Amino acid sequence: MNMGQALAKRELQDGIRLYHQQNHEAAIRKWRRALHRMTNRSHRFLTLGYLAAAHCEFGRYRDMLAYAVMQIEIANEAENPVMRVEAYLNLARSNERLCEYHKAVSYSRHCLQNKPRDIRTYGYVYLTQGNAYFGFSNFTKSLEMLEYAVRIAKKCKDLELEIQIYTTLGHVFLQLKDYDKGLKFHLKAMESAKSLAETEPSTKYQRLTFLNLGIAYQKLGRPAQALECSEVSEDVDALDSRTKSSQVITNTGVYVEGDLNSRSLFLSGFWILEIFWIYVVL
Repeated sequence: MNMGQALAKRELQDGIRLYHQQNHEAAIRKWRRALHRMTNRSHRFLTLGYLAAAHCEFGRYRDMLAYAVMQIEIANEAENPVMRVEAYLNLARSNERLCEYHKAVSYSRHCLQNKPRDIRTYGYVYLTQGNAYFGFSNFTKSLEMLEYAVRIAKKCKDLELEIQIYTTLGHVFLQLKDYDKGLKFHLKAMESAKSLAETEPSTKYQRLTFLNLGIAYQKLGRPAQALECSEVSEDVDALDSRTKSSQVITNTGVYVEGDLNSRSLFLSGFWILEIFWIYVVL
């Protein structure tokens, strides 16, 4: 590895560290600089994946889509099915967030035609399809895809996936005016979020699940409980703000320079990059 490529790899690692330290924009700048230096196809693909995931976290879905397009170009050049799975999933997710629901379903189907290294990928694909079908009010297909997704989430014990599935199921049933069932799934999402909080320092899912619970209680005509959920969500948000500085210290301690295989390095939405690094890059 020449000096330029070694520097690019170091910038990739620095970006991961900065992201864990809540210095998100600096992390993105590091990854962009690394991308410009890189010539290795697999390393470029991995860096594009980090950029796509980070922009998704911040709601920059058009940027996410642009990085996903660059990923699929590399995947097709390499004729690599593992790369194609991630690239198509990013294409599907970005289009779903941009309300391009038919495109999201189409890209999800392409994703399913390529065998992933980890079955959890299919769970996120089915979730994306479920969200897309919900987007154009095909509730039957949405529930069908979400049922597939929840089976995989249970099998893999993926709490983040469970939370997202239960949240969508809650929204679907609220939209169908089955408020009791909608509440049931939002309660399930909250319980999964509490379980996740035991091992994951981020509280974003707790905040979101309490907000969604508030909506469900409001639909059921229970304003006192709706208000209580809103207040709890605000309390969790305040606690998260106060503990960010300590999380920075913790995350820095966890980071081991040069080790990109540790599960602890990867934030929400980044786990598939770990699988890609282990099986393709190394």
